[in-house]
Amino acid sequence: MGFNRLIFRQLEDWKNNKERKPLIIRGARQVGKTTLVEDFAKTYPYSILLNLEKHANKAFFEELNDAKSIVEALLLNNIFGYWTHQLYHRHSKPTPWNGRFKQCV
Repeated sequence: MGFNRLIFRQLEDWKNNKERKPLIIRGARQVGKTTLVEDFAKTYPYSILLNLEKHANKAFFEELNDAKSIVEALLLNNIFGYWTHQLYHRHSKPTPWNGRFKQCV
């Protein structure tokens, strides 16, 4: 339990740092990385969790080339995940929006 509080405190410090950079959590398999992030995300009213080991999550960053498009696609995917699912299955190569962003709105 003490170890969890220490890690949560470090995550809180990261969150409160006005000059923070993106957070990447890496480590051995089955040590609780996903559980840690999911539990930390529960402390916020809204969150978007990405696992860049999963192709569907990684595709946002591979197929889109500017921060604004990535953020918009992630937000829409979080709200309208069904549409993203449909777009993935319409193409042989998964592309999150492939220029179809405005059509989804």
